[in-house]
Amino acid sequence: MDLLLSSSLRGDSRTMAIQAIYTNLIGLSFLVAVSPLLLLLSLVIAVSSGGGPVFESVDCAGFRYIPFQRLRFRTLRTDGSGQMTRLGRAITRLHLANLPQLINVVRGEMALVGPRAVRQDLAYFLTGLMPFYSHRFSVKPGIMGWAQLHLSAPGLPSDECLQVEYDLYYIKEGSPWLDGQILLDSLSRGVAGLSVEPGGPSLSSC
Repeated sequence: MDLLLSSSLRGDSRTMAIQAIYTNLIGLSFLVAVSPLLLLLSLVIAVSSGGGPVFESVDCAGFRYIPFQRLRFRTLRTDGSGQMTRLGRAITRLHLANLPQLINVVRGEMALVGPRAVRQDLAYFLTGLMPFYSHRFSVKPGIMGWAQLHLSAPGLPSDECLQVEYDLYYIKEGSPWLDGQILLDSLSRGVAGLSVEPGGPSLSSC
């Protein structure tokens, strides 16, 4: 209980200020570097879907529960069947579906490294079930994270507590050095959250 109520699980303001600087710089650099690919994929999706939406957006809870729309390329058919398009399967297989999250990073809604984004409705639901769950929202959600790195395989609702354990460890031990380790390990292993299937790897993931 002392650990859960301690200030170390509420995000260090100095660390978060430093993180905001390098997150914005690196995120903007990544976005500029992949912008030709983003434009090409957007054009292909728009043409292949006959004018349908290019992006899918999910209402997620961000820092201090501030709502934002998490972006990803549309991979599902527009007929409400929930089935993936051929192009959507190809984009997901190539780990490109979540590239638009870089736009969320540049907007300041997400960080490169942090707990996985959680849907707005389930954020409050799980906070009611697990009071310590609210500590996840003392930092910005991230594309990559300590939990994403260790729990990259699809999970079940019963894995939510395990994800929170990793998230709380990251918040307590958060530093630029840990962010650098997570960034390098995630990119080298290809588990940067860019290959997540629709619905994500847990009950609450965006």
